[in-house]
Amino acid sequence: MITTSKLTKSYRKKDVLKGVDLEAERGQIVGIFGANGSGKTTFLKCAAGLASFGGELLIDGRSPVKDCSVLKEVGVMIDVPSFYKDMTGRENLKFFCNDLSSAEQYIKILGVEDFIDKRVRTYSAGMRQKLGILTACVKGKKLVLLDEPFNGLDVLSLDKADELLDTCRKSGACLILTSHMLEHSGALCDRYYLLKDGKVFKNEDLEKFGKRLYRVEMKDADCADAIVRKFESNVCDKSAKTFEVAFENEDERLKFLNAILGCDFLSVKETTDTVEGKYRIMERKDEAR
Repeated sequence: MITTSKLTKSYRKKDVLKGVDLEAERGQIVGIFGANGSGKTTFLKCAAGLASFGGELLIDGRSPVKDCSVLKEVGVMIDVPSFYKDMTGRENLKFFCNDLSSAEQYIKILGVEDFIDKRVRTYSAGMRQKLGILTACVKGKKLVLLDEPFNGLDVLSLDKADELLDTCRKSGACLILTSHMLEHSGALCDRYYLLKDGKVFKNEDLEKFGKRLYRVEMKDADCADAIVRKFESNVCDKSAKTFEVAFENEDERLKFLNAILGCDFLSVKETTDTVEGKYRIMERKDEAR
């Protein structure tokens, strides 16, 4: 559905994207995560045809630079949603979207019936955020690009937004979102990309997540090294006397637990593998350099 190869972007001689390779298919939600300034929003702007770029970016096999008609079924919400304030939410929806066939269904799912026919100037920030998500999803029959879509939403609104994005996914759209809410977004996505200084640090299918993860602190560095060597393929992170290991099956996990029982350790903490955990590991490795 959308692929990029060696995608680059510079602003005033500063490289923001440095050869990003990304792939997302229809019927998927793909997350792009990273720190402020890592290039997340810039990537979405390139995909939406709002910024020039180097390298290759194709939507349904077509370049939005050479064939802008491919953007007709691309829904976009980047930065703070902006609408005509003296028009109602519904009027804005009609103005920005070519095909309103899914509008009523999506209005009900997102729960915006109470204010969709009121003027946008009366909306709170959360209401405008919902209208931004709604507009992008109604317009984006093929591709939906969402920049920090969960900002300003309360818990109940988050649930409704999740249901709407899942409905779009099931309808066959491809959704790409950025977010700082890694735990929440990671649970929603099928795949994620971690950006670091304009480069893809890691990408992975989220169906592989949920592994049993152990963070172990040993008293002796030599003993820690011995355990790490024995379970090298399972090690996610290591620094001095502390390391993290992840296991997919019960046999591997039990072998590890039996091995550390014979060692002198300070603590063993069990959790599950998450996008947020991957992000923290990425930052720790960068700090250690």
